[in-house]
Amino acid sequence: MLLAIGTAVWAADVTEFPDRLGGRVTAGWAGQWQRADLLQDDVHVSERHVSRQGFDLGLEFAPVRVLAATLHLETVPSLIIDYPDSVPMIFEPLSGAGSYPTTETAPAPYRVEGSGVSGLWLGVAAAPWSESRNESHAGSWRLDVAFRPGSKGKNLWTGPIDARGVAAGGSALRFSGAFSRTRGQGEPWVAVGGRIENRAEIDLTDIDGTDLAKAVLLRAASRFHLAGGVSWRPIDNEDNTLALGPTASASWDTWADHASGVWLPNTLEAGRTIPVTSGETVTGAAGALVRATVGGFGVRANFDVALTTPHHPEHLYEVSTQGTRGVSAGLQFSYRQGFAGTNP
Repeated sequence: MLLAIGTAVWAADVTEFPDRLGGRVTAGWAGQWQRADLLQDDVHVSERHVSRQGFDLGLEFAPVRVLAATLHLETVPSLIIDYPDSVPMIFEPLSGAGSYPTTETAPAPYRVEGSGVSGLWLGVAAAPWSESRNESHAGSWRLDVAFRPGSKGKNLWTGPIDARGVAAGGSALRFSGAFSRTRGQGEPWVAVGGRIENRAEIDLTDIDGTDLAKAVLLRAASRFHLAGGVSWRPIDNEDNTLALGPTASASWDTWADHASGVWLPNTLEAGRTIPVTSGETVTGAAGALVRATVGGFGVRANFDVALTTPHHPEHLYEVSTQGTRGVSAGLQFSYRQGFAGTNP
């Protein structure tokens, strides 16, 4: 459940593909901000603010006409999970569990901070049909699959709470398929995909980095998404392109096993030595995009707003989220060579 703010998708990009010996290099920034209320027995106990600043690098190269190798490096210079009005959790002898006091209590602000590499994806892509390559094709298709190695040491669960990593911990497999079709100046498109996370043995530490437990099996949430939209191209010629339009997406995050004290604040130390399970969520997002190309250079920007269904962040405690809302924005620059046709 690293963040489920929405899926940044691009009409032309979902099916765009290099010709034989062609390729593309991309560099992009993505900012995500999320806010949720934490409730215990329908009583507010804290707000949760999440801020994530990402910087990604991408490379793809097609040695043959319909197949390409892909490389995608995801980094997060800053991840902040902040609980500005949280209070200390107390132990309830009658229930044998922890809870947040509902009476007036001195606040104990709590913050988790991380940065680093979140994943290196190695993959392949295929484009069996492409309108830009062959006008007789009834639409364009692109299929992708990629693998991300695990990161057992530099992740959200290991190290001092103000200097952790941002990786999910285990390895993962990502797959997607996309379809688009040109209709005059418009191009409707749809994309579907998923990311399957694997378990990993992770060392858990306290907020000061002290070891709590070794080789605990954790697994981040897997995610499956569906997205679509329509791109309108008022400018579309051999040298220059301008495309813009609305986007919409929905994603489902499965349950996850993670360490206590990240997605809830000030949890009991006794619960930090075992995995805690978070509930599944569904997120819906809507937004807009704009993209321009001049020769081989391109730039694109997006903005999305999203809502996420309530869930329990940790199964040990009767605390749930409510009113989870988020916004995201992105800006990407690219350079490409050897792309067939003139469509962006």
